Amino acid sequence: MGDNRLHIFYTVAQEQHFARAAARLRLTQPAVSLQIRALEEEYGQRLLDRTAQGARLTPAGQRLYRHAGRILALYEEMELELRAAPQLSGELRLGASSTLASYLLPEFLAGFQNECPKVRLLLSSGNSLQVAGWVREQAIPLGFIEGPCRVSGLKTQPLVQDELIVVCGKRFASLRQPFSLADLLSLPLLMREPGSGTRETVEKALHRAAAGPSPHIVMELGSTEALKTAAEQGLGLAIISRWAVQKELRLGSLFPVAVRGLALRRQLFAVYPQGPAPDGLAGYFLKFLRRELRRRPSGARA
Repeated sequence: MGDNRLHIFYTVAQEQHFARAAARLRLTQPAVSLQIRALEEEYGQRLLDRTAQGARLTPAGQRLYRHAGRILALYEEMELELRAAPQLSGELRLGASSTLASYLLPEFLAGFQNECPKVRLLLSSGNSLQVAGWVREQAIPLGFIEGPCRVSGLKTQPLVQDELIVVCGKRFASLRQPFSLADLLSLPLLMREPGSGTRETVEKALHRAAAGPSPHIVMELGSTEALKTAAEQGLGLAIISRWAVQKELRLGSLFPVAVRGLALRRQLFAVYPQGPAPDGLAGYFLKFLRRELRRRPSGARA
């Protein structure tokens, strides 16, 4: 249901790639390109720049992307309501990486519970690699992870983009900023454990930004909360999702650190077994979550 061309455009914008969008939509790449060209002709503006790496939104495309998210969310809201959500019942097991489980999903779980009061939700938390493993082992039908999935036999669907920021406690807050990348690499860094989506994103970003010395990692910690506490105690600088440190930044127990030339953005994904998208309660929850994310004023940015 809904405007098919908008849905195709939105998917290409999320994937930032025509071929990946076509595979996700189960269409041929020429069919996807044809629909995008039809939209561009209708509005008289280029919406996507085609590059060797994929597709990038133009300024006009960014405006359409914001509106498309809200329009598609309304279509999904209509479909969800017409499917009599209050009549759904049963148990739904989900898994999520620690950042998603602690700081993003709770708000949406509460909203889903209000909409489907007869559904019992069970959420397990681990790192991204663990969550993908639970899905592969069929312990859960649907998981939520940070960054790309490295486990075979699974399919991912982009949900929203996350920004990682560098933070520190009072011990390092007085250092002159902005830091260069060399400054950052010379300072004590606190990191999540291997297998964490945050760890993988940080390592890739540091590798892309410079081929200099390896980061000075003084401690590896198994949760975002432990990472925040260690940073507050002055044990080093941490790189954490902005969602996870909103309260600490507001209270002044952690401080943002500006680093020149370091872009730290990542895509957050739903992950499920290879094949069609989940149906039943898992499919309904995924549609609900996509709808609610699209409603946000900031929107998910591709």
